[in-house]
Amino acid sequence: MSKRAKVASMEGAMNIIIYTKNLELPPGFKKQIEEKFNKLAEFTSKIISFRADLSHDSKHRKGQVYRVEVNLNVPGTMFRVVENDFDLSTGVNKVRDKLARQITEHKRKIVDRKRIVRK
Repeated sequence: MSKRAKVASMEGAMNIIIYTKNLELPPGFKKQIEEKFNKLAEFTSKIISFRADLSHDSKHRKGQVYRVEVNLNVPGTMFRVVENDFDLSTGVNKVRDKLARQITEHKRKIVDRKRIVRK
């Protein structure tokens, strides 16, 4: 069963889409996801859209495995992170940390390019 839910961001600037497949999210979990990923706005304020695909892999040999995939659009770049984990909340936290790392690396590259051009 597929379900699509649009969640409005607190600032109103980021369009957050949460897509679930083969799982039902616990009450309040969408709000937790929104709060966790709104913290990414600390790293960049130019986020255009955010899409989180949460799914449950029912045919996995090792038991219940959740897949968290996030696509984050920023002008000129798209960040994509995929994580598999036995706990959905842990998977979301790992994805958030990886996205934060990617964004800071991207910002550092942009700043370094500007420094080279100025010299």
